[in-house]
Amino acid sequence: MGLGCTGSYCCCVSKDVCDAHGDCSHGRGSCRTNCRAWEKQLGGCGDNCKCCVQIDTESVELEACMKAGGSIKTQCSSVEKEVGPGCSDGHCCCAPADGALEISSCMKEGGTLKGSCAATEEEVGLGCTGKYCCCAPSDACAPHGYCADGRGSCRSKCKSWEKHQGSCGHHCKCCVSIDNGRMLVPMHYFSDLATQLTSEGNAINNPI
Repeated sequence: MGLGCTGSYCCCVSKDVCDAHGDCSHGRGSCRTNCRAWEKQLGGCGDNCKCCVQIDTESVELEACMKAGGSIKTQCSSVEKEVGPGCSDGHCCCAPADGALEISSCMKEGGTLKGSCAATEEEVGLGCTGKYCCCAPSDACAPHGYCADGRGSCRSKCKSWEKHQGSCGHHCKCCVSIDNGRMLVPMHYFSDLATQLTSEGNAINNPI
């Protein structure tokens, strides 16, 4: 082994008595007295002999990553952090970063996380929770108020749970809430309707 025999000397070791057993673990391992650092020890080579199989480093990294609560990806996103074995050999072990839920929810609503919202901004998404606020520029369409007979609100952009139905003027959309394909009627619509009916009833009962 090593350099073998060179000049007047030879590099020699005692033969491993377990070599006679040959391969093991369906040809994946070799029988030895002791396994090397990069091998794992299995049985099946007789007395005082070990079946030594090379460790699958990818499987080891995957197991370590899963134990750390992560998953293997090409790279971690802006709302993830490296955990477990981290990044190596073209892949990373990624898990949601602290506050990832808040970040994701805020981004979907077109906002950014800040310590507090400015006077020209409004709270969106989860609003202010914990250390941060989800802030977006105030909607210039809000002053237009309600639309679609009180069923919708004027916005520059409708929410994911709303349907665009008509307009509220220049660059403004009439956004109506949708529930399983049915448009929801806000509670204020019923209170306004009740007030109107009451007024009409009083006018009939008390004519001028």
